[in-house]
Amino acid sequence: SRCRIGDRGLACILPGLCKLQGLTELDLFLCSITDVHAESLACIIHRSCTSLKYLQTLRNGFTSSGNVQVHRHVGLCKRLVTFAMGNAEHAMSREQALDMLRPILTSCTLLTTLMIANMRLGDSGLSDISPLLSSLKLDRIVLRNIDLSNRCTPVLVTMLTPHLSRLTFLDLGRNSIGDAVLLELTE
Repeated sequence: SRCRIGDRGLACILPGLCKLQGLTELDLFLCSITDVHAESLACIIHRSCTSLKYLQTLRNGFTSSGNVQVHRHVGLCKRLVTFAMGNAEHAMSREQALDMLRPILTSCTLLTTLMIANMRLGDSGLSDISPLLSSLKLDRIVLRNIDLSNRCTPVLVTMLTPHLSRLTFLDLGRNSIGDAVLLELTE
């Protein structure tokens, strides 16, 4: 189960987090955090960029601008292996999502787990990030509730093909795609 520490709880632990040297994992999944401390979280990520291997900020109450603020230094985390982010309110636009994802997918070359959820990335956004994923060695991919449709099938198949031999987990849930994607992947 998760601890919903919220902004007040985060305010209590921020001084300690700021003093940590060599932070390797930061899991803020479902903590009920909002934009109130987005700048502080961005600073912690920046301070930990040489050691951080795991970052998860899914299912919090960040607005689009708060999400951008929190994640603006993630591209500096060269040792990052797991990255999970998403917007609780599905408010992030395609352009905002792409602006945030491009530096991460380009710079964090050790990524093996990528989780993106609750964004309006859409078929065209998937087309934009697909080439960036080809150089990664992903074994877990979550593209949940990002407004994909059946029209993305060719792009999705092309994007996933280099990862099929090591892929152990794939979540395409809450998108408007049908069996065509799965049939194409298994052929």
